[in-house]
Amino acid sequence: MYTVDDYPFTAIMTRSIILLPDKPMRPRISDVRIGYFPLRKHIYTEKVDELKKVDYIQRWRIEPKDEDVERYRNGELVEPKKPIVWYVDPAIPERWRKYIKLGVEDWQAAFEEIGFKNAIVAKDYPVDDPNFDPDDIRYCVIAILRQKRPIQWGRLGLILVREKSYKQMYCSIIT
Repeated sequence: MYTVDDYPFTAIMTRSIILLPDKPMRPRISDVRIGYFPLRKHIYTEKVDELKKVDYIQRWRIEPKDEDVERYRNGELVEPKKPIVWYVDPAIPERWRKYIKLGVEDWQAAFEEIGFKNAIVAKDYPVDDPNFDPDDIRYCVIAILRQKRPIQWGRLGLILVREKSYKQMYCSIIT
């Protein structure tokens, strides 16, 4: 690999392979009146002589625990089967980490509006888990990128979405 200046460089890459759920989420078509990040799919068919464009919503899979399904249907606040957990990079200065966590957890009010309590949580990287890797697809992270030159655009968001259901599988924010 070479840079634009024709100097060679080494790139370190990570690959994660996970088993997807047997039953994917039902995809949801986007609507411009709702503030979602859509994912456009182009549909080609022999039946119609045109390219059909369909926008789908990227979203998290938030479901009530099996024992709380009836309570959820009755409008009670319940906890999700699997909360969304964001891990905060210890390289982020200590004075900012508290506010980053508060910013993540401010989204809790939105999840409560749809019937879920404790649906989104921000935590420090686990120091006692040898299997934790911020590059692992199973973990959502907010990290800081330290480099000599500042990034002109400020931040980078990486989102991996399962095409069949448009479920967000992984998300990473690098500042």
